[in-house]
Amino acid sequence: MLPIHRGFFRLGCRGAKAVTDLARRARLFIGSYALLFVLLALRFTTPWVEWVCGGLASIGILDTVVDCLDRVQEDGCRADFGG
Repeated sequence: MLPIHRGFFRLGCRGAKAVTDLARRARLFIGSYALLFVLLALRFTTPWVEWVCGGLASIGILDTVVDCLDRVQEDGCRADFGG
């Protein structure tokens, strides 16, 4: 069993920051390896491994697309093409 920091589940600054950092790192990991999960889903033949890899890939791709759309809306739909 993994040791858990005592203040991890408190709603203080340290606990909330730890959960936020964990969520940020998980999103970064899933988004970074989304295409690898697609390739793994195509490579393996065991159905449950295909489903897990496909699910992780779809979560990573959808999260990346939603994040990009949020950033476009925050910038006011401005596009600077350098010209």
